[in-house]
This record gives sequence, C-alpha cells and structure tokens, in this order.
Amino acid sequence: MSVETAINNFLVELIPEQDGSFSAIVLNLPGVGSCGDTEAEAIENVKEALIGVMEEYTESGDDVPWIVADEVVRTSNRRSLWVRNDG
Repeated sequence: MSVETAINNFLVELIPEQDGSFSAIVLNLPGVGSCGDTEAEAIENVKEALIGVMEEYTESGDDVPWIVADEVVRTSNRRSLWVRNDG
C-alpha cells in the first residue's frame, strides 16, 4: 500500500468512553490512535495522528507495518468504519 493510499483510506474503530468522549484507533496500522469529544472530532484527530506517523516512517525509511484489512480483528460491539482523508 502506498503512503498516499494509506493516508487516504484507513480502518478506524470508534470506542465510546464512559465520559461521553470517543477514542479512535486505526485498526490496520498498530499504535495509531487519538480521541475527541465527539465521533467527528475523534476521526479528525486520528487523521492528524496518522499523517504524523506516516511522515515519521517516510523520514526514517522504515517500512510501515500495515495489517491487511482482511486480517484486522474487529470488536463486535464497536463501530468500525473506513475513513477517507481528503485533505
């Protein structure tokens, strides 16, 4: 998967927290996540986190440890969605 494709399409799991906020975890790239007061804010924040992580991999020359979407383990009681980052 190219960096451009990866940044533009990634699988996110949204987790409602007890305080009413949301966590967002990129399921097909380990270690990338963020949070927000709303689902929309959590998604925007995780987009920024993904861009930052991808820049680090690009600068270091390290391979990106993508997980093939078919191999991602989803939690049945949580909402998972593909997110497109257009900007």
